[in-house]
Amino acid sequence: MGTTTLSRSTQRTTMALGRMESFEHSIFARLLAASGKTQERIAVECGVTKGVVSHWLAGRNKPAPQHAPRLAEALGVGVLDLAGKTIETADLVDLRMTAGLVGTQAADLAGLKRSQIITLEAAISAPKPDHLEALAEVYGVTVNQIRRAWVNRRIFLFGTDSLTQLPPEAREYLAPWADV
Repeated sequence: MGTTTLSRSTQRTTMALGRMESFEHSIFARLLAASGKTQERIAVECGVTKGVVSHWLAGRNKPAPQHAPRLAEALGVGVLDLAGKTIETADLVDLRMTAGLVGTQAADLAGLKRSQIITLEAAISAPKPDHLEALAEVYGVTVNQIRRAWVNRRIFLFGTDSLTQLPPEAREYLAPWADV
């Protein structure tokens, strides 16, 4: 039997549907030390085992969407802080993780198909305005923040040069961010 090799963007998108891909274990270690809490205490507050917390600390695994908000709360920070990001530097996956959702949950809440969430997070084609609005509502952010997050995702997956290849309808996403 042969093996299937996934493209870099497909691998990242597939992984992103499950775990907090931008989680930084070194940031977690600093935040844990600053909190004065033990791994055991964090495990209890997150509803996981101490072994899971140990894997997060060592960088062997990353929190699942339902655990990211609990971990951030246990440490007294926001989910984006676990990745060293802000609302301006977050991408679509980061915003979904902040909401504590896996891709299928986000799709259901936004009235989209799972394949549409995958396509949005793959940042290949420009999102439709109604998809932007639906995600903004589900993630509790503005439409402009969703636009920026889509651009950030595209840069993450394909590099800054990929922005020159955007179709005209997506170029407006690069405009100054009025309400963020």
